[in-house]
Amino acid sequence: MEREQMRGKVCISINGDVIHRYAWFNERFERLPDSTAEKEILSVIENDTESLERACDVIDDLASLDNGLEFGSIPPQQVNKVVNAALDNVNEVLKVDTVLGCLLYNSVAKALNEFDDGTAMFFVETMNRVRNAMREPLMLISNLNRLLHMAVEIGDPQRWFEECVLCEEMLFNVCYTSQFINYDLIDGSTKLDLYYIFDDIASYYTFMLLRFAQENKRINWCKCCGYYFVPKTKRRTLYCDRVFTEDGKTCKQVAPKLMQKLRRKKDELLDEYDRVRNKNYKRFERGSWKLDGQQTEKDLSYEEYADWADEARAARALYIRGELGKDEFRKVIERLG
Repeated sequence: MEREQMRGKVCISINGDVIHRYAWFNERFERLPDSTAEKEILSVIENDTESLERACDVIDDLASLDNGLEFGSIPPQQVNKVVNAALDNVNEVLKVDTVLGCLLYNSVAKALNEFDDGTAMFFVETMNRVRNAMREPLMLISNLNRLLHMAVEIGDPQRWFEECVLCEEMLFNVCYTSQFINYDLIDGSTKLDLYYIFDDIASYYTFMLLRFAQENKRINWCKCCGYYFVPKTKRRTLYCDRVFTEDGKTCKQVAPKLMQKLRRKKDELLDEYDRVRNKNYKRFERGSWKLDGQQTEKDLSYEEYADWADEARAARALYIRGELGKDEFRKVIERLG
């Protein structure tokens, strides 16, 4: 196997729960830190989607047919601007997430690797393929968020796996490439092992979701920071081990006292936040199953929901720490109506 053939791909091997990861990008081979399916799923949904959303909006504007001389006469410069904008964003993603950036690059590259039939429609279709490739991470994160929300609501990992994960048609329209490689990727020594090779976002994270779901772990929503987490024990756990304060203390360490203080004050804003969060999630979920053009003002796009959720989660953390007033927190909660 020539390494040039692996350009823009991710390769993994599995040893128990540990996942060894390798990436090829721009003819550069890199061994990434070991991970787990749990880490891969939870880390990708915590990616900042705001920059991706902005990039997609820019690309949508650049790809607009209004920028062309006329339909049927799209200037090549317009296509170049779309492609360059996409690749610039890929480089930004690579700085924070090598796997996602590598697979996103490959999606854009595949969008460009089509036969030019000499018609103007080739340029239009190329721009549309690039636009779709750039929106794929947003769609993926949207679907994963929806599935994890279901996991928390159901509470039973086996039921979630059988009733939600295995029935998720939006994720299971992909296949996986696996290959036996008889040499060590690092030192070239003879070795027989099973490596999985991925060249697109959907197949990689669907594979990780399946492994994660099969581990039969419960998923909770941290009542302090607002992020998903997997409890380390089977005991009822409300708070995670993420660092929550500037002095390095975790949610689990500081939340009980902070929450007790708020309960003594009979503070109802946190309950209101939970109610509005669930309501806005249902608005997003309802709209996600509708065809384009069928959504109403009551429905939310994933971008609208994610922007609100990120802002509200950050405001909630500040409010719990006493760094944000009631009125300011209430305004954030009620921003979407």
